[in-house]
Amino acid sequence: MDKNPHTTNVIAMLIEGLTKLLSVNIETTEFNDWARAVDAIQENGPKNPFDLIITTLRIPHGGEGLMIIKSARENSAKTRIIVMSGNLTINDRKESAADEYLEKPFKSSVLTAMIRKLLPDLDGNFSANQTESQMV
Repeated sequence: MDKNPHTTNVIAMLIEGLTKLLSVNIETTEFNDWARAVDAIQENGPKNPFDLIITTLRIPHGGEGLMIIKSARENSAKTRIIVMSGNLTINDRKESAADEYLEKPFKSSVLTAMIRKLLPDLDGNFSANQTESQMV
């Protein structure tokens, strides 16, 4: 979830680059709003959870980023979550309980390292889920 389309484009390009670099099939799914993201998480269910969700914590109009994280955690303990933010507090980290925290602005090498750390078994059957609230 990020209100800046540039951020979502950078992440999509980075994941595309990982696909080529690692010779794996990385499928990404992008959402325009948090409610659709939560619906997709629930529709996939625990038998087919997303491997990775990249979202911001603070989305305009409330704590929707937390709702995405909560839905993912309730759906599957296997889903890894990266929270992006320009101003994370200690309380934010405790409340979100994400696997990794990415401070904005960020370097693509940092996000790449996080993805590779959280998903060490990139074997060609990988589904990354990128959720964005204001994406075009």
